[in-house]
Amino acid sequence: MRKRSRLARARSIGGRAAELPCGAAILALLLALWVPTARADEGSLAGEWWLAIRGRDAGAAALTLAEPAEGQVAVSGHGITLGLGERFELAPGQVMTLTSKSQLQGSLALEAADGSPLGSLEIRSGRLRRKGESLTLTGALSGAADSGRVRLRGRRMDPGGVLTGRGLEARMRGRAVRSETYEITVEEHPTASFPWLALGGYGPAEIDGIETSRVSLSGDLMLDPRGRIWGAFSSRELGSGGIKGRLRAGKAFARAQLRFLGARRVRLSARLQEAVSPRLAVVVLEGRDFGDLELGTASTLSFKVLNVGVDVLEGAATLTGSDEVTLSDADYLLGPNETAVVTASFAPTSAGTASARLVFSGGGGETLTLRGSGMELPVTRCEAPVPVPPLLAETLLGLAASFTATAMGFVVGQIDPGGFLSQLLLQEGDLVTAVNGTVLDDPDDVSSLFSFLRTAPELELSIARNGEESMIVCPLER
Repeated sequence: MRKRSRLARARSIGGRAAELPCGAAILALLLALWVPTARADEGSLAGEWWLAIRGRDAGAAALTLAEPAEGQVAVSGHGITLGLGERFELAPGQVMTLTSKSQLQGSLALEAADGSPLGSLEIRSGRLRRKGESLTLTGALSGAADSGRVRLRGRRMDPGGVLTGRGLEARMRGRAVRSETYEITVEEHPTASFPWLALGGYGPAEIDGIETSRVSLSGDLMLDPRGRIWGAFSSRELGSGGIKGRLRAGKAFARAQLRFLGARRVRLSARLQEAVSPRLAVVVLEGRDFGDLELGTASTLSFKVLNVGVDVLEGAATLTGSDEVTLSDADYLLGPNETAVVTASFAPTSAGTASARLVFSGGGGETLTLRGSGMELPVTRCEAPVPVPPLLAETLLGLAASFTATAMGFVVGQIDPGGFLSQLLLQEGDLVTAVNGTVLDDPDDVSSLFSFLRTAPELELSIARNGEESMIVCPLER
């Protein structure tokens, strides 16, 4: 069965709409031609994207996309592929078109580091996936030795873990090349931002059967989101060429496995155990889940930030994902072995589950996911104001004897019929967990249970009864 084009459908509907009133006819034509510009679950294109390049060529790229404006998306970035053999930059002023079907298309001009033309990246289709957390672009790369179809796929920039360091006993093997004590360094790039890294090597090696005490190399590396390394190197003793391999991030140190694609076909593996820059470590002190909180209450979680590397670690903690989670003491400036504490607070204002990403920057960075839930409890209200006893001090002493303190709150004991606790609609066995939004988390402070009797116009008692949580609200009469 043949499908009619949108224009054919519009003409058909337009013909039938001629019999309708003018306003209805116009609406029918608009409905026939309308196509949504973006799906609601796709999220925003804007931001920094970290991409792996696969296909006829292989490498990595980092692209920055602006918010779409009039169907155009401004894009900048840089990357490297084995076919191009060197770092590329997107020429200034590059844009992609956002089609009516939320597809990205366009031709992106590439430049070498000196500004000379290097080729182009033709984007034939591209879109967000996984609710805006993943980006896929397909097209063709020209200008490389292996020009042809490529696919760029990745996620938003989020390095995580330690990626830099020095290995003092790297193992090196190649064509007539051998070393067991080579020294290799991977560190932050001096002129380019992440995911670019700088590579350096120095030490003894046996080359063509001759022991050489000073074999040096240098190079530029780019890491893709899957932990693969792409780059280029040069060495007076080993030649020059491309690099590929893996760099595995860790909590304390990284592991590098590199293949140097020059004439010697050298392979190198190392544990980068010695720090060459600040290293961030985050200790979770109280968990990552705020738990279930009543609306109007709050809870906090604390995280210790440490600099386990060298030099000064400067960074900050930031939150995305929920306005109900906030931070205090978010900035840190730490010397070696110094620590700081970052505190996150959750104060739910609506029922449901909240999730936030807590991102620590500097020293390799780290990302944690925090969760919590807001609960709107069933409310039972007193039919009439409850009189506050005139002898308040004596009443409080008597009330204290009616409760058993626990780590979760206070358990109601014997109830006198018609007494003050009975008028507050409490029952024997109830667990009172909060009063007027104040959580009762100190078993030694029984006086806080009814301290609001002196001034509050009403009491809001959060309780658990027979395993079910609820709230009692009673106005007070003095």
